[in-house]
Parts: sequence; C-alpha cells; structure tokens
Amino acid sequence: MEQAQQAREGFNALKLNGVLKPASAVAAPTRRRWRSVRRN
Repeated sequence: MEQAQQAREGFNALKLNGVLKPASAVAAPTRRRWRSVRRN
C-alpha cells in the first residue's frame, strides 16, 4: 500500500514536471517579450 502510494506520487511528480517544464519554457520568452513591449 505504502509503496503504491509512493509510486503514484513519483508518477505525479514526473507528470507535473513533464507538463510544467515545457509550459514555463514557453511562458518565459513570452513574458520577456511582453515586458519589452510595455517598455517601448
């Protein structure tokens, strides 16, 4: 039981990383772009 929960948490962490890392990689350049647009 404990092992299954641990595996599930590990899977969720991998899933979150798989979703959030690409999202932040896409969001970071757009955020920079918006900042420079506001400045000009």
